[in-house]
This record gives sequence, C-alpha cells and structure tokens, in this order.
Amino acid sequence: MEGKVVAGDRTIRRYLLILIALLVLLAALIFAYYVINRPPQIVSGGGQVTNEDQDFRFVLAIYGFEGDLLSKPSFACIGPDGRIYVADTMKDRVVVFDSQGRFVGLIKGEASGRYTLKWPISVAVADDGRIFVLSKQDRKIIVFDQNYKPTNLITFTNVIPTALAIKNDRLYVGTDKAIMIGTLDGRPVAQIGRFGKNPGQFDLIGGLAIGDDGTIYVADSLNYRVQAIDEKTGKAKWTYGQPLPPEKAIMYQGKERKFGLPSSIALDERGRLYVVDGLSSEVVVLDAKTGEKIKTISDIGHKEGLFYYPDGIYYAQGGLIAVADKFNDRVQIFRVPTPGVLGAIPSWVPWLSLLPL
Repeated sequence: MEGKVVAGDRTIRRYLLILIALLVLLAALIFAYYVINRPPQIVSGGGQVTNEDQDFRFVLAIYGFEGDLLSKPSFACIGPDGRIYVADTMKDRVVVFDSQGRFVGLIKGEASGRYTLKWPISVAVADDGRIFVLSKQDRKIIVFDQNYKPTNLITFTNVIPTALAIKNDRLYVGTDKAIMIGTLDGRPVAQIGRFGKNPGQFDLIGGLAIGDDGTIYVADSLNYRVQAIDEKTGKAKWTYGQPLPPEKAIMYQGKERKFGLPSSIALDERGRLYVVDGLSSEVVVLDAKTGEKIKTISDIGHKEGLFYYPDGIYYAQGGLIAVADKFNDRVQIFRVPTPGVLGAIPSWVPWLSLLPL
C-alpha cells in the first residue's frame, strides 16, 4: 500500500512539473510577443516622441553618419542582410547602415565613364547580395557587388526609369510609360501597359510592389491613383483614385481626389498596402485584395514619427518599414504587426496543459 502511495505522489509531481513548464513557456512567448510589438520609447531633442498609431510604430531615424548628413533621400530599402540602403539623392550615392542605424559604408559610381552615378532615386538588393541602383537622370541602373564595386549596367532609351523592385529573381522597373520586367542580368522578359489614363495604363510610375500571386501594385503618380495589375494579362484588378483634370490637378480638391501625389508603395505580409502620399505628407493604407482604404497614418511635421514631403517606402519581411522622409533629410524606420509567433499557435494549444498525461 505504501508503495502505491509513493508512486501516486511521483505521478502527481510529474504532472505538476509538466504543467509548470508549459505555463512558463506560454509566459515566455507572451513576453517575447510584447517585446517585439510594444511601442518603442524614443527620446530625441530632449522630449519623448511616440507614435499614437499602434499599427505603425516608430523605431528609429537616420540622419547621416559622422557629421555627414543625408540630403533629400528619395528611397531606402532593407536588404536580406538586414542592412539599410539609402538612396542619398542630392549627394549622388547610396549610404549603407546596419539594422541599428550605424554607418557601414558608401556606394558611389565612378568619377567618369560608364558607371557614373547621378541623383540615385531607388535601390533594391537581390538575394545573392547584388545591389541595383537607379539613376533617373542618366536613364540607367548600375549593379554593384557585395563589395560595392560596379559590375553591370542596364540602360534605357525610349523610357525614363522611375521605380525599381525585385521579386523571384525578376527585375521590375517602373517608367514614365510602362512596367518593364527582366532578368537580374538585364535581359528583357516582358512589358506591361503603356502611357495613358485608362485602367492598365500609366503616367509616371512612382513605385512598385509585387505580390506572391503575381499582382503588381503600382503607385501611378501623375494619374493620382494606385492600380493592382495582373502580371499575366496586364489588366487592372482594381484602382483606387483616378486621373484629375490636368489644368487644375495640383489645386483640385474634388471628392474623387484620393491622393495629393502617390509617390511610392509597399506591401506587407498581412495584405496591406502602404502608399506614400508625398504632397499630403501621409501614408495611406489600403487592402491589397479590394483596394479599399483602411486608414491614413501621420501628418506633416518635423518630429520623429511625422513626415515632411516623404518620397519612398519599403517593406521588409518581419514587419519593418523604411520611409525616405525626403524634406526632413532623414530615413525613418517603423514596425508594423506581422503574423507572429503567437499567431502561429492554435488557440487551443494552451489548454493541453490541463489534460491528464
């Protein structure tokens, strides 16, 4: 009889230890989720700055390095290595920072010859580490290796390149008239659309974002709209916004005007589109499936978390967004929610700890 009692006590203790271990694991997961997603407490200029929008949380701002300030940056992307690549437009270079905003290096063109770099307005990094830098003025894309040395050149003659994106080893280039698709070595694959005002036509593409299903999301800048384009057919799935009367587009305030000027676009893992409205100094969030507006983020200002005529926007897997806050001469990094660790665990899993083992 005594032996049975001892065995029973051991079984109970084992169950209790398992339960405690599961509770500790659950608590650790909750804490990790909180740390990742909590609003950061940023102190700058003697005052605490916070972003009130819980879905768009300010992380850090980059102004330059070692006293060398950025000058009208047009775009910033976050590479597969986690580094931040800034198209420092007015200084004819790309400045590279690590994930904490610390200076890493400079990407510059040659002083003369084929690889001169003038006014870079966009940058993209391939999975193999190659860096693609777009020079709108020279109508070319310069390809740099991981050591920041130029290795290839892609030139354009009948169109002006204005935006750049990479997806599945394909190079997508937005132009003043159409979308050009090619290999990473610069061989043409397809062209989508042409100049015009109808759905599926474009007037100065400011930014591109590519969905996993092949949808191309376009900031159709001078048509004052966003379009979702089927890559296979070239047809518009939906549009948000519409062309405005050209004789009064800048001052026009009709209800059909959705943007001051949509200048760039990014797509996150939840199916949300983030559109930089450069003239309104805002970020407009749309549903990628329907094109319906979800909300507008921020407003004009100089404090961290606000914008002053921003230009480019980029989303990196894991929830980080880089915004080229052009006329504040800085790049700002934000965090948005992602399908996180807790989201991947079925809701019934914690109840397993209550079952007898």
